[in-house]
Amino acid sequence: MNIPCCDTCHTFYPHYEMSLIDLPADAKGWVCDPVKWAIYPEQYRKLQEWKQNSPESNLLRRIFGEDADK
Repeated sequence: MNIPCCDTCHTFYPHYEMSLIDLPADAKGWVCDPVKWAIYPEQYRKLQEWKQNSPESNLLRRIFGEDADK
């Protein structure tokens, strides 16, 4: 799938950084977020939209001094 994975996901913290997801063809897979987003790009798009527009994200950007309009 031409997606980079890292040791953090697969070696050090797989129980935090990886998820069991439903794959196409009625299978299950233990994957990290970059692989999940490559399989389901619409989920990644929704996450990015949420991060841009949610009250929680706006609050965090204000707390950390980032421009809330980015």
